[in-house]
Amino acid sequence: MNAIPAAEAASRSAEQVLRDLGTSADEGLGEAEAKKRLQEVGPNVVDRGSGEGAWKILWRQVNTPLIWVLLASSALAFVLGETLDAFVVLAVVVLNTVIGFVQEYRAGKEIEALVDLVPRQATALRDGERVPVSADDLVPGDVVLLQAGDQVPADARVFSSKSLQVDESALTGEAVPVEKGPEPVEDGSEIGDRASVVHGGTLATYGNGAAVVVTTGTSTELGRISSLLGEATRMETPLTRQIAGFSKWLTVAVVVIAVLLFPLGLLRGFPVADALLAAIALAVAAIPEGLPAIITIALAVGVRRMAGAPWSAACPRSRPSAPPR
Repeated sequence: MNAIPAAEAASRSAEQVLRDLGTSADEGLGEAEAKKRLQEVGPNVVDRGSGEGAWKILWRQVNTPLIWVLLASSALAFVLGETLDAFVVLAVVVLNTVIGFVQEYRAGKEIEALVDLVPRQATALRDGERVPVSADDLVPGDVVLLQAGDQVPADARVFSSKSLQVDESALTGEAVPVEKGPEPVEDGSEIGDRASVVHGGTLATYGNGAAVVVTTGTSTELGRISSLLGEATRMETPLTRQIAGFSKWLTVAVVVIAVLLFPLGLLRGFPVADALLAAIALAVAAIPEGLPAIITIALAVGVRRMAGAPWSAACPRSRPSAPPR
């Protein structure tokens, strides 16, 4: 028994999908057959990506040229007895590190929370009986019954619908619930255009219907997205590239000038401690200690504002339709 990708199932007739999966719209699967298929395809579970550890995220906040120079300046200031200056520089480093760590750690946890979109329970037909089953035990060929308020447990081909509407914003970003029905759609339709398929992790908001499960677990669209997020690499934006380039050149320039200033101070007759302190003071003064923190805070505030903006403000030309009566 082979599962059918949601994109293919959407363009086939409901009768053909039921026939290909060896199941019945009235009877569903038998318990014995369901257990057999579960052993073949495995549980309906989306792998929770382990993501990066907290220490790795924390290290990335510190491992920048500007931060290293500031830490070195703070350490030398401590050695020379300039405790207040050392604490000020160290406080800036700690503030920037904490803000960056919290923002990135929370973002990672929100990505991992995709797994929680899959419900724990579902209603299915087994041997012609309507029974509650664990969503983990669903297999391709299971007939699931949906009504308003239910989370869709897996990708399934709709074959019966009474004004069934599904909120697919978790997958498509579309704020308006989509009406689902048994009529097939064009081959190669994107997720938002598959009116004959419901996807795991979405929410039924109106009406009721019945659908036959076509894919489960990591083979679903939600599982595919989770896998892609796990494989994603960090991407540099033009802003981060420019900041990195600026930081490197500024760090090199400050270090070179500070190194030249130290022997110059000795040549002018200053004590070693005073000459070294002057070089450190120049380094600390030349480096914009607040730059990393300001960038991090500005980006965090921008993201928060975008996330909290009303949907209508983000899409002024589109308005959600009135709910069905």
